[in-house]
Amino acid sequence: MKVPYQYSDYKSVVMDGSYLLVDKTKYIEVLEDVGKQLLFLRPRRFGKSFFLSMLQCYYDIREKENFEKLFGGTYIYDHKTAYANSYHVLKFDFSSISATRESAMSSFSEEVSYKLRNLIDQEQLPIELADADEPNRIFNSF
Repeated sequence: MKVPYQYSDYKSVVMDGSYLLVDKTKYIEVLEDVGKQLLFLRPRRFGKSFFLSMLQCYYDIREKENFEKLFGGTYIYDHKTAYANSYHVLKFDFSSISATRESAMSSFSEEVSYKLRNLIDQEQLPIELADADEPNRIFNSF
């Protein structure tokens, strides 16, 4: 079996089936017990993105039909919490945002607007998103 080094997409690694994975799903219960303010401080290449991708698959309502494929044989499969597959999860990737002062805010706003509009379209939500240049106004209209 291969080690999923440098992969950050939990779903694609699990669905591939040829990777060795360490079951960290027990931490989902721990996170739910801890509270709402979470901060992941780990060194580079320590699996933070992969873990967050696993959380996305666990909580996202759109992955409900894939629960057995994604989590079969893991701790959380036998200890499913009440919050499993019950949220619309938004995943933002700000790695492509321009670092220049002039364009940082506009590229940040574009990413936020794009992801929110994508969710509205995919889920056919009856929400009208404001055309705004500031992320806080875009979120407030959402």
